[in-house]
Amino acid sequence: MTTTNSNFLRMSVASLVIPLTGISGCAGAESTANKNPDTSSSLFVEVKDVIPFEDRNRRKFDAPVIGDLDQDGLSDLIVNEHGRGMRVFWNEGATFSEGPYIANGDVHGATISDFNKDGVLDIIITQGGGDGGNPRRPLWVEVRSDRSFTKGKPFDYFEPGRGRATNFIPEAGTGNLNLLVTGFPMPAQTEGANHFYQNIGAGAFEFDANLPQAKWLGYRPRLTDFNNDGFADVIFYGGANIIAVAGNADGTFTDNSETVFGNLTNTSDVTSITEIDFDNDGDQDLFLTRGEHQFDIESYYDAETRRFAFITFRKDYRFDDILVEGDLILDNLQRTYPHRQVFLGADKTPMKFEGDPHGHQDVTIKVEDALGWPEGETTGGMYIGYIGDGYWRIAGQSRSRTAATIRNVDAAPAPTPQKELAARLFENQGDKFKDVTAQFGIDTPDQTTGATTADFNNDGWLDLAVLRYGSMAVSNKHVLYLNQGGTGFMKASDHGIQAPEVGTTGGFAQAFDYDANGTMDIIFSNERGKWHLMKNEMTEATKNNFVTVDIGQSPVGNGPLGATLKLEACGRNYKRQVGTTSAAFSQNFDTALHVGIGSCKTIQTATVTWPDGGLVKLNDVDVNMVIPTP
Repeated sequence: MTTTNSNFLRMSVASLVIPLTGISGCAGAESTANKNPDTSSSLFVEVKDVIPFEDRNRRKFDAPVIGDLDQDGLSDLIVNEHGRGMRVFWNEGATFSEGPYIANGDVHGATISDFNKDGVLDIIITQGGGDGGNPRRPLWVEVRSDRSFTKGKPFDYFEPGRGRATNFIPEAGTGNLNLLVTGFPMPAQTEGANHFYQNIGAGAFEFDANLPQAKWLGYRPRLTDFNNDGFADVIFYGGANIIAVAGNADGTFTDNSETVFGNLTNTSDVTSITEIDFDNDGDQDLFLTRGEHQFDIESYYDAETRRFAFITFRKDYRFDDILVEGDLILDNLQRTYPHRQVFLGADKTPMKFEGDPHGHQDVTIKVEDALGWPEGETTGGMYIGYIGDGYWRIAGQSRSRTAATIRNVDAAPAPTPQKELAARLFENQGDKFKDVTAQFGIDTPDQTTGATTADFNNDGWLDLAVLRYGSMAVSNKHVLYLNQGGTGFMKASDHGIQAPEVGTTGGFAQAFDYDANGTMDIIFSNERGKWHLMKNEMTEATKNNFVTVDIGQSPVGNGPLGATLKLEACGRNYKRQVGTTSAAFSQNFDTALHVGIGSCKTIQTATVTWPDGGLVKLNDVDVNMVIPTP
């Protein structure tokens, strides 16, 4: 079905977007941003009065999920505080309000859509398996336009396991939403735990196949269409390699890793994959962040701030000869089940803590309360002792991760930070990917945990915000790469994407225009830290033009997930898709597709194609507007 309409309904600029002024004429989409990068003091500024995030450091799990849950035209948020629960924040227009927890405890990925076509949005949430001791099934939660939720109910007929990711996969030709669920394979799951379920209607799925499994912990999926054939493909990553699984016309999947990646299939320790058509040629290139799993003991020391920090997981640990001025001050102490107890001094006196145990504690331990060191084993928790002359010792054992930062440290054990693992950029060259990391100016050798892409300066080229793993002893400054007209990337220096908390490592990010003013903002987290909303203050972004196309249902009534926008403006072509995200375990549902077009003032056509074959073509589209599909 094709619709051509040059006089379609436009959303009110006054209600949804602030019009931009001072725009000059153009012959193309080029802007001065490529030659003269923004030199304002801070390109992004944190705003704290918009989303009422808790002012407490907690563990995280994945990027936020963005989607209009109450179907009022405004994008809401779902965030996961790992171990505490998954929570909603409602978009009220200028600010967000607190919503409920829709799942509690050990929950991981989430995906949103109306898979049973009843007009009510469905949220599928993967549940962890309690370290293998409590295998569970995904939860199904429904959210209505009045903001009421149904209590999550598990899919009783799914195979239980240690769930990680969940993604809907739109079926080409029909638009039916099939389901991919991945997991940490249990010993009995000899064929892996990447399970593909067919949507059989009436709110039910049927197991169809085990999809190929990447080596060791390769349960992170990236939905894409790397061969541009219209059928959804999957890249699995996260462990010792990455594999390319092609979707076929008959609904099956084939491992095409050797053809698609060649030797690049051996790329290890990938933490996220961002689809980014950095050269505007219509196919999806890939940006890969890389970092090791937190399975080893790590420690850090910063002489300037006099902080020593550490994290340990499933190992006996011991930090001797920590020379501290005065009492022992621990910042961002986080202990996870089951060994949460802290014992002091030779008598192993247990410390008392207030509040729930899932977040951080800031504590001061006086010398007289921790005198001496206990005899015998130090197991089942953390032990802290003052051993004289200003020196302290910390040791213990924990099945789960334990982390802390210590102030006023004048001497510390030799640090054991993680090794370098460079981020990489792969260019899609039609039938295979090529590593163009150095060629295009990507130079981030230290470990990274997540990224997000958007045209932050509205110059017509997609940029990258990259989250560094960083040092736990200092505040972590991240990386912003500005696209130089498709020829390479340049690092911005004073971008402002930084969080003040210490004792954190990397995190996850998502770009979205939270205030609908035509500039893309960023929400990101630090692991064992807080959520941060960064407002885009780039001068170039307000000088350049943009368009945002809000994708609705297809002409035959299927939902927007997987719909593709192709836009032609001043001789350039742009492509965006609903559901694209850099999240490792979740799927986005942001239907507002943003395209920066530089100084171009004329959009010739905007074509939206849904997976079911529905098509709408819009001609002579106005710039600096939010445009709904009719």
